[in-house]
Amino acid sequence: MKIKIMIGSLLAASAGVVAQGSPADTLQFIDLAGGSVSPGNSITTASTFTIGDLFSISGTGAFASYPSEDFGSVTFTPAAPASLAFGDSDFGNFASTAIEELGSSSSQVTYEAFGLYNSGSFDGGTITGEPATFTTTFAQSQPGGSISDSSTFTLTSVPEPSSLALCLVSGLGGLVAFRRRK
Repeated sequence: MKIKIMIGSLLAASAGVVAQGSPADTLQFIDLAGGSVSPGNSITTASTFTIGDLFSISGTGAFASYPSEDFGSVTFTPAAPASLAFGDSDFGNFASTAIEELGSSSSQVTYEAFGLYNSGSFDGGTITGEPATFTTTFAQSQPGGSISDSSTFTLTSVPEPSSLALCLVSGLGGLVAFRRRK
């Protein structure tokens, strides 16, 4: 029974390290101007998507006190992995390295852009080359109708391998000591 408790503690400690890398730093966006697509005006057949006026509205974690800010128009082509980029001196910059369609229907399509983020003056530039995602959903009530969109930016920190290894080694060490004592 005690061994099961020790193994459970080891797994819980490992999960704690992984949980520290869970995405808690997010920034929500709206589009003040409305989205557009090309060619044509249907989200189901488009190859290029434009967020008309990207505007940050609220954040969590590192972005909890980030002010609302207008980034202007942002265009991307899902078939071009590095086509989505935005930023300024306060926010910093995000540049995509891959873009994936997460799902679509006749009235909605969602894309997730994976890339790297470097922070700006709002935090003194302390975040450098951090993995991040920019997820955006385009909605259209009818084919050829108006297009709306909303987006979320998320830092996707991964635990350092050394932190995870240290946790696992110390947990295993405790298990070995427990077994020897018994």
